[in-house]
Amino acid sequence: RRVHGYAFFSLLEFFADIVLFWIPLYAFIKCLFLLYCMAPFSWNGSILIYNTIIKPYVLKHQSKIDDAIGKAADTVGDFAREANKDLQEAAGKVAVESASHNMGDFDMLNEKRHDE
Repeated sequence: RRVHGYAFFSLLEFFADIVLFWIPLYAFIKCLFLLYCMAPFSWNGSILIYNTIIKPYVLKHQSKIDDAIGKAADTVGDFAREANKDLQEAAGKVAVESASHNMGDFDMLNEKRHDE
């Protein structure tokens, strides 16, 4: 839960840092807030952020999130199958070329033996 709270804060700060940077004592206030989020008691800031903002949002949009993850997994699976197919075809071509090249070397060795 602490990680979720910190991640949420970092995401907000990433986009708002341009404006927040100009607030006097911003770095000090940020430091105090992060200490509050990491404090070793049950009502610290990360638990508060998680329980009041993140968890309700995720529960409200859980089906959409699951659908998006499912689509992403399908897309990655399709890509992996296509890449595997392409790699197998390329490996087959390399094996055939290598075998035919080696057969040529073998034929040259037989010719040399017959010449001797």
